[in-house]
Amino acid sequence: MLFSGCLGGFPDCFELTTDPVVANALAFYRHGKSAERYSLADSCLSYYKILEIIKRREGTDNLDQIINQKIPYMTNLNKRCMAFIEDKSSQKGISISKFLFKEVRNQAAHYFEDSSINLDNEDENELFKYAVNPMHDLARCVIKETLNTDDYIYAFSYHKNSLKFFEEQEKGNY
Repeated sequence: MLFSGCLGGFPDCFELTTDPVVANALAFYRHGKSAERYSLADSCLSYYKILEIIKRREGTDNLDQIINQKIPYMTNLNKRCMAFIEDKSSQKGISISKFLFKEVRNQAAHYFEDSSINLDNEDENELFKYAVNPMHDLARCVIKETLNTDDYIYAFSYHKNSLKFFEEQEKGNY
């Protein structure tokens, strides 16, 4: 209830699936959306975890194909962000899909002595400023299309579950 007015775009009760893989993906998605307010690196890492689900289920090559298929979609939504990512991936000599899947993750999750990322320095967090929107869009596509979820989970208010939550609360089940 504390965050109900802050996190627009989320359903207010998350009893949307009995599939534990989908439930985990949705939890990572919600964490990523929340983290966008306090840490873009954490947000990117949460969206990465959704990709990790697909990697474990279908393999790295299939994940690479999924990401490559979504690059035009992400570019259409985030031209400036994707231009930055394309430039950075070219500098590293890797594909955009590998850059999104490996480089963003590595910079968010690991400490490398040669890393130029200092999370306390806003200028050095430029990577995450540009990566968060495409990572979000990619994670949302993967949840919807690869994990076969319905659009209603992204609705501003999912009234059916809200009603269920309050009915269960009145019965003392929550």
